[in-house]
Amino acid sequence: MFTSRRGMDLADLCQTVSGSVQLWHILALARHMQVPMWVNVVIPVKNGARFIGDAIASALGEASVKRVVVVDDGSTDESAEIAARVDDPRVTLIRGAGRGVSAARNLGFAEVERLSSAEEHGQSWIMFLDADDRLVPGATQKLLDGVRVDCVAVYGNYERIDVGGRRIGRRSMLRGRGKPSGEILRELLAGNFIVNGGVMLIHHEQFRRTGGFDETLRYCEDWHLFCRLAALGPIVWRPRKIGRASCRERV
Repeated sequence: MFTSRRGMDLADLCQTVSGSVQLWHILALARHMQVPMWVNVVIPVKNGARFIGDAIASALGEASVKRVVVVDDGSTDESAEIAARVDDPRVTLIRGAGRGVSAARNLGFAEVERLSSAEEHGQSWIMFLDADDRLVPGATQKLLDGVRVDCVAVYGNYERIDVGGRRIGRRSMLRGRGKPSGEILRELLAGNFIVNGGVMLIHHEQFRRTGGFDETLRYCEDWHLFCRLAALGPIVWRPRKIGRASCRERV
């Protein structure tokens, strides 16, 4: 019988190798294992009565959405009343102080934290959907499918729509082009190719690590957040249409 110089015979060696292979497979599966998850959606709104109902409905149409927190940031129209009339226990309406979209988003995230337990945070993702945008059916599941445990955020594609919901622009011509995925900080510093938070899911705990949106910024606050997220770890791109972004200017 063959015996190694350390006294291991062939049978022992095979058993050791077999155990190592099994361990390698277990670790590989763990690295690609899906996290049990759901999504909380924060929708800031200011004078968006014409659009807010569609935005809320598109979020509630997602099976993986657990909560929708609407933050009315000092509207003078019926935005808050429309949100309050939505007959779904997943919807929460809170009032902001008119301090801008970044403060409203942060306030919405704080409300999500208040409504959820600490155990939930490791299993949940956050989306910041503008009041004049909409999710395509199945959007959140398209992002969640196969997401890895070490993923900071995951994002997809979008298309432009006019105020009537009709597709506009030439984004369909760009469908064959890929976007950065994984460690994307270098590319993201050169330009905001993610564009809109309504096509991105951010892991709850990773968003908390960033400290939230910078409320001192009037412009590019989402790009600033995306860069800070990218510094924490991988952001994965999914080549799937997730959202419909309105061409209307943000108020």
